[in-house]
Amino acid sequence: MQEHLPTPAEKTEKRRQFLINFTYFVLIFAISIFIVRYALGALMPFIIALVVTTMLRPIVRFFKNRLKVKSRLLEPVLVILFYCTIGVIAALIALEIAKSIGSIISYLPSFYSQSISPTLSNAISAINELLARFEIQYTLSTGTILSSLGTAISSISGTLISSAGNLALATPSFIINLVFTVVATVFMLMDLDLVVKFTHHQLSEKNSKLLHETFERLKFVLKKYILSYAAIMLITFGEIWLGLTVLGVTNAALIAAIIAAFDILPVVGASLIILPWAVVSLLTGNVGLAVGLVVLLAILAVVRNIIEPKIVGSSVGMHPLLMLFAMILGNFIYGPIGILLMPIGVAMIQKLSDDGIIHLYKPLPEEEVEEEKPSRLSAFFNRILQKIGAILSAPFKKLFKRKKSSEKTEKKKGNDNE
Repeated sequence: MQEHLPTPAEKTEKRRQFLINFTYFVLIFAISIFIVRYALGALMPFIIALVVTTMLRPIVRFFKNRLKVKSRLLEPVLVILFYCTIGVIAALIALEIAKSIGSIISYLPSFYSQSISPTLSNAISAINELLARFEIQYTLSTGTILSSLGTAISSISGTLISSAGNLALATPSFIINLVFTVVATVFMLMDLDLVVKFTHHQLSEKNSKLLHETFERLKFVLKKYILSYAAIMLITFGEIWLGLTVLGVTNAALIAAIIAAFDILPVVGASLIILPWAVVSLLTGNVGLAVGLVVLLAILAVVRNIIEPKIVGSSVGMHPLLMLFAMILGNFIYGPIGILLMPIGVAMIQKLSDDGIIHLYKPLPEEEVEEEKPSRLSAFFNRILQKIGAILSAPFKKLFKRKKSSEKTEKKKGNDNE
């Protein structure tokens, strides 16, 4: 049987389709870069409102379907309660931080005179003795060093004052954005179903189905993503707690919890706390603690770079190498926020392709894919994720079980009365 060869017209049509699809994806990519780099701040109130709406919708449905509450005031009350709770927690944390900073500032003069100045003088004397031993004609001056240190401190103080001024100027804008976020959350929570129906009505049946499937896969990926980073935080907390306990630091558990929370931040992470702590320890003469903190930070960085692609990739169904590539590419294209956003996008695209919703690449035939048993490390991480998910969902399961049992009891009483 003679094989059919494409005609010049068919070749031209194929090239035209390729150019159209390529241009389409390049435009989407360019729009995503513009949104992340320039428009994300302006869209943040609506993004936060959408996230909060997704969290509160099950509660609204519970009240309306189970408890038969039909009032239109339910959504605004829940939204206000939610933001007030978050605001009170944030205010308490800010108050504790302000108290800590105030006590540190009041302690600085005595700390400088009792610790930094003597340590600096002893270090300069030791350096001068070493230079004299090697017959190097150079002498360090304590006054010069202190003058340079004072200049550096003045520069840092000016930067801090400028930052405080910028923060004060940004406060009205923050309040306005907060009001917009609360109002947007109320409207979304009340009429999200109507907005979804309107959006689907504007699209063709095929595109409407694609949009629905995309959001379903996005929810799945985000859930796995959150559980994965919760597991990473738990592992980081254990590492820091163990390290600080070995170093003899008091309140190791509390400090480890704070550093583990900061470690989730892209790029900066735990170094935001551990590096200044190590520098202060070195200046005060506690060399052992300073070296221990630097070693602990290095261990955290190495372990984080190893386990993050493994845990997140295995939970969302991505190969660790692809996850690592997505993080590096996301950081290069979008900046630090891309470390979080790019893996989510790649995982969602892979999920849509695996489910046959879109066709961006040719998957390997099943007979060519070797089924490999998960390693002990993967099994351990999967167990951690399952336990975290069970802990988070346990209160809701108990609530719904109680409600179902009460409904069965009421139904049984009704049947007995009949």
